[in-house]
Amino acid sequence: MRRLFLLTILLSMVLLGGCQESKGNVFFIMFASTPNLFDNAVYAQGVSVGEIVESVTAGNGIARLAIVMNPDRQEMMRDNAAFYVDAGRLTHATLSGYGNPLEPGAKLMGFSSGMGMRWFKTKNLMNQASRAAASRAQALFDAFEASSKKQ
Repeated sequence: MRRLFLLTILLSMVLLGGCQESKGNVFFIMFASTPNLFDNAVYAQGVSVGEIVESVTAGNGIARLAIVMNPDRQEMMRDNAAFYVDAGRLTHATLSGYGNPLEPGAKLMGFSSGMGMRWFKTKNLMNQASRAAASRAQALFDAFEASSKKQ
């Protein structure tokens, strides 16, 4: 009985490994905690565009999903892509206007909800604006100091 069980697991691993390679390139979606998914498909605008082929959670709670995109949807995998969970489905989204194509094995951000993704975008937009404002203020201060010393 035990040998049959082990043989079944081994055969399943071999078959899944073969399926994974034949379906295309694997990309990794990283989540801060295990996402609550009810479907193994990957969606974009309500249409299935890929498949989750592996889900692993580490001891610290960080989760990694391995996904394979349909061959006709590979162009969606760009460095501006992210994924979020919507009604138990892994959904593709973009974080910015244009992105460069990704190589297989690339790691992308995953969010437990659309709201979580929007908050991340907003927070990082504000951080970039804050850095730019601080840099500009420093440049103005330096120019002010240089001008004041001449007087």
